Amino acid sequence: MVAITTWLLGSKVTATELSSAIGHTEKCIRENITKITNCNTEKHINLGKNIEVKPLKWGENTEHLSKPYDIILGSDIVYHQSLCNDLIKSICDISSKNTVMYLAYKPRGFGEEIFFDSLAKKGFLVFKIPKCEHPKEFFNSDYDIYKIDLK
Repeated sequence: MVAITTWLLGSKVTATELSSAIGHTEKCIRENITKITNCNTEKHINLGKNIEVKPLKWGENTEHLSKPYDIILGSDIVYHQSLCNDLIKSICDISSKNTVMYLAYKPRGFGEEIFFDSLAKKGFLVFKIPKCEHPKEFFNSDYDIYKIDLK
């Protein structure tokens, strides 16, 4: 939904997914855009131009991506400390000093705070957005939102 919402706001979007799930993700995007916009995606939306899905396994080659990205949005991508180093490597590979990143995640008690500490050690400024600044619908949510950029 993050990719679709961003696309609806007029951005050119690259959604990333594991190779094994690319087809499913593209199908979900097409079907949801069709429902949201009440139009036939095949006629009105050039998925390859405006919104694309590309494979990304954290920690592996990112040469096929159109980087660096201006904005990186992530939701529920921080969920286990064993994946932190690979995720951080990918973030470093696809960002620049001009990249701004927003991550939303629900703390689950699996040591995810190591991810944010490790980002800070890599030169990123990590700012937890206070709940009072979240959209009012999310004031009481279990989710935290972080703004992250290079110092």
